[in-house]
Amino acid sequence: MASGKELPPSIANAPELWGHNILFWNGFTDLVNSRTVGMETGPIPWQHIWYYCRENELDDDQTDDMLFFVRSLDADQLNKGKAARDKKVAKDQSKSKRQPRQPRNG
Repeated sequence: MASGKELPPSIANAPELWGHNILFWNGFTDLVNSRTVGMETGPIPWQHIWYYCRENELDDDQTDDMLFFVRSLDADQLNKGKAARDKKVAKDQSKSKRQPRQPRNG
């Protein structure tokens, strides 16, 4: 690498994206910011996926595939995010149990 730093393993060992899957990956990356956000991040609404397919003139089979792949990628990303948050919460709770509170000077 030009900077002298090695690539992280997740990038260095990334799987090859086959040409016919680029359509679905691009759809996912275009739609990822259309998630609902409230108390927690929600999934990409199927209506947004369907509208995206209509705007890009995908046929019915491509639309079905887009719905499948975008929802699958979205679910995987949401699950990984939830697992990371749960791990952080558990770590924070563990840390707070080990450290006694310091009395306030007042």
